[in-house]
Amino acid sequence: MIADNQYTNEARLGLWSASVPNSDGTIPEKAGANGIVCFVVGSQQNHPLGVLAPGMPELGGYFNDIWQEAEADAEKWGYLSRTPMLVGQHPGRGNYLVQLSYWKSLDHLRDFSARSVHADSRRWWERTRKQWPHLGIFHETYVVPPGHYETIYENLHPFGMGQIGLRKGGDDKGDSFEGGVGEALVRAEGRRWKSMDSRMGRE
Repeated sequence: MIADNQYTNEARLGLWSASVPNSDGTIPEKAGANGIVCFVVGSQQNHPLGVLAPGMPELGGYFNDIWQEAEADAEKWGYLSRTPMLVGQHPGRGNYLVQLSYWKSLDHLRDFSARSVHADSRRWWERTRKQWPHLGIFHETYVVPPGHYETIYENLHPFGMGQIGLRKGGDDKGDSFEGGVGEALVRAEGRRWKSMDSRMGRE
């Protein structure tokens, strides 16, 4: 056994759950009472050089600029948080780089995509896409109404929806962001958090 395991220093030990906070930063009395939008976005490099493939520096730069703008004015854009970069590997294919992000509403996400640096990135891609047949990009959008999601985490550093409301540079070494709301994580204790249905506010 490791005497001093620093990897657990900021992990949330025990059972925890996340529920989208109210506008005043409090956790709703009924779990799952606020809806959320999950936007999944990523790329694939079908090239022997992987992330060093032609076009990837430019594409990666746009991704970084997009997140920086969302975080810089989170309340305006309705941005809540995002995960660290997730890497998917498949034999014989290029790696996938994927991030999950969370937003207050579909209107906020649409507004951000149309008016921010994201719009500039789309124009760049449409102008240059034929140069990069080895690069793939994608997104998936999930609009989740109240009462249709639940979360449970055990002995885990804040991740996914559990990153909502954390201080930038605090837990998860800066991959979480406050997003203008209160912290979403609560200890999963008591009747409100005991089961999947109760965490959806259905009990």
